[in-house]
Amino acid sequence: MLYEGEGHGNTRSASQLDYAMRLMQWLDHFLLQGGTELPPAELPDAEQLKTPDKTAT
Repeated sequence: MLYEGEGHGNTRSASQLDYAMRLMQWLDHFLLQGGTELPPAELPDAEQLKTPDKTAT
C-alpha cells in the first residue's frame, strides 16, 4: 500500500490507522476465516467492526 506523502514508514496517524486496519483485515480473512482469495480492498464501515455485546441475553 502506498500512501501519498509517505516514504518507508508511515508518519501520519491517518496512514498508520489505515495500514493497521488493512493488516487486521488481512489476518482475519486468511487466518481466522480460512480465506484463499484476496480480501476486498475496501475496509469495512465502523458499524461492521462492532463486536456483539456478549452480556446481552
